[in-house]
This record gives sequence, C-alpha cells and structure tokens, in this order.
Amino acid sequence: MKRLIFVAFILLFMAQYSYAEEKDSNITRISITLEEQREIIPDILNMTLSFNATAQKEAEVLNILGSIDKNIRALGVKYSGGSYSIYKNCNWENNKYKCSGYEGDIEYSFQLKEPTEQNKIYEAVDSFKEKYGEKVNYSVTKPQWLVSE
Repeated sequence: MKRLIFVAFILLFMAQYSYAEEKDSNITRISITLEEQREIIPDILNMTLSFNATAQKEAEVLNILGSIDKNIRALGVKYSGGSYSIYKNCNWENNKYKCSGYEGDIEYSFQLKEPTEQNKIYEAVDSFKEKYGEKVNYSVTKPQWLVSE
C-alpha cells in the first residue's frame, strides 16, 4: 500500500512538472557559463628609499643632497619624490637646547618593473656611502610587490 501511494505521488509530481513545462513552452531559456582563470603574478617592486645627511655647515648638507638627487635622476629609473628638507641638528641635553650642525632628508619612491633596476639603485647607494661616509645614512622601507594594471 505504501508503495502504491509513493508511486501515485511520483506520477502526480511528474504530471504537474510536465504541465509547467507546457505552460512555459514559448519562453526561450539561454544559459551561459563563463569561466576564465588567470594566474596573477606581481610584477612591480614598490619601495621607498630615504637618505639622511649631517654636516657642520648647511651648504655642505645641501651639496650632499643635491649630489644624491643628481645621481638618482641619472639612473634613468622611474621614481617619485626627490624633494628634501634641511634643518638645524638640535637636541635637548641636560635641560638645555643644544644645536650642532645641520641635518637634511630626501626621499624617493620607486616602482621598478625590472629587478636589475634595483641593482642600479643599490650600486648608487654604495657609491654615496663610499664618498660621504658617516655623513650619509639611508633606509629602504615599504618594499612590496604589486600587480600592474
């Protein structure tokens, strides 16, 4: 008996489904499935390079930063930045404000498409350190790989 009720239920369901199909027979159904896969590979190295110069005279700090800027521009590498600031090197010591010489900063932001461009930059940095010694310090910050558009 249970089988008969189950079979009748299935037949009733199929009849209702076929009636629904006949009712919608003038509707054209189009189904499109688009599927595309791509492997995204970061191809641009973004990094910030900062220099700090110290000297007794303001003109000397200005000359050091100007030399750094000239050499960075000569590399032919795409960058932004290059503006600098110079200020007195002052600190508090024993509740007294003491100044000794001048200090200056310059910063560049690079977006490198070729890894060899990074080598050019570091070779230039090494030449600055050899030329100016302890008067120049540098730091590389925020290195990250980006995906180009």
